Amino acid sequence: MLIAVALCSTAACDLDSSDLDLEVWEDPDRPNALWVAWSTAEPSQGEVVVDGEHGERIALSSDGELTDHLFPILGLPAETGVEIRATSQTADGPLEQVVTSSTGSISRTLPRMNSRTWNRDLASPEAYLLLGLGSDRWSGLLVVNRHGRLVWWHELEPGTDFVETGMSPELPGALSLVWTSEDEAIHQVPFDSRDPVVVTELPDAHHAYAPLPDGRLVYCYEDCRSWEHDSLGQEVHACGDGLGILEADGSISTLFTTWDWGMPEERDLRNSTARRPEDWTHANAVAYHPERDTLLLSLRDELTVLEVDLQTGQVVDEHGLSDGAAGFADGTEAFNYQHDPNWTGDDTMLMVSTDWHDEDSLGRETCAVEYSLDPDDGRLEELWSYEPGPDIYSWSGGGARRLANGNTLVHWRHPKARVREVSPEGEVVWELLAKDGDFRIGTVQLFESFYQVEADD
Repeated sequence: MLIAVALCSTAACDLDSSDLDLEVWEDPDRPNALWVAWSTAEPSQGEVVVDGEHGERIALSSDGELTDHLFPILGLPAETGVEIRATSQTADGPLEQVVTSSTGSISRTLPRMNSRTWNRDLASPEAYLLLGLGSDRWSGLLVVNRHGRLVWWHELEPGTDFVETGMSPELPGALSLVWTSEDEAIHQVPFDSRDPVVVTELPDAHHAYAPLPDGRLVYCYEDCRSWEHDSLGQEVHACGDGLGILEADGSISTLFTTWDWGMPEERDLRNSTARRPEDWTHANAVAYHPERDTLLLSLRDELTVLEVDLQTGQVVDEHGLSDGAAGFADGTEAFNYQHDPNWTGDDTMLMVSTDWHDEDSLGRETCAVEYSLDPDDGRLEELWSYEPGPDIYSWSGGGARRLANGNTLVHWRHPKARVREVSPEGEVVWELLAKDGDFRIGTVQLFESFYQVEADD
């Protein structure tokens, strides 16, 4: 129920506030989102300011002068009281109306998150976190605010898995590479429900993608092969990985395959079968660097990160423990089961690495590590690391991204899915945890607004 509130400003106190005929209703798919609408006799510039009871503020304006005004109010938690001030700037002066309303209730079957802010002064300013969350009971894309409250979601089939989720480069919304036992596809999901969800099939795609500046998209795909092995005297089977490119016209091209880089070790092929081929390289991340015009491709099972030239598809550098890598500087430990290697703005390499001190979970730890690259010999030297403590680890996935304020956003995929924002000194300034320990969390991204296109991290 809407309640009109009398408004008397210098410009509008002679006007009847009901002239706008303001309408407010809940979004049928996401009841915590509201729609605000009104019409004017003549074209006018429309503006809406929404103030939530917990200090939220959303200010919007129309793109040009219109007679029919419609605004989606996104980013508010459920059951939040709001004051809505609508204004039309007409030739005769502003028309204004103020109403109070509240966002609707949401289903209790949706995931719940716990959030703790340890040091608000040191936290980055972004208001929202986008993430993919999955389990056998519920899977989908979520946005939560800094208090851990759910403000947007897009539900997928339970059991859907995804590692890479980020901001769409084309419209305000999410981009996620999802895969099930039946298919693999990239999903572009707008925040505004008026825009359609676009699903593009990507055969054999898995784990990760990276948007390119020209509108194309590069992604990891599985490349499995079988052949007669001369020295073993038997047919062998192994799965490597490749980099595919989704072109602007929807076609797919191949940039690189690990089969052009190397071959599996003979000892790893002895027990391979057509049903259970050897998991040779296990690519788990790809990241683009615009200045270098190269891609970092993480090969977990080879403990190697390849740098691949985007124009030629050639390997221009290797990092880690492969034969072609320069290795690590004295005193720097090699990374292990690495995930999400990416270049920072300082041209250093950031990733997560998992230490397996023993078989007990208390001996496992997934750390964020930053390396510099020696310009002379190419070796990696550790510059910074964040060690979360024993028993905080990822069986798979996880990642670390440098934020604009110098902090690092680190996430652990599974078990005990969680996200931490960490200062350069290693202080946890903000933390988010999934209440259900069975959830798997994909890559995460902080962002500021539901109404503008923001860069994918």
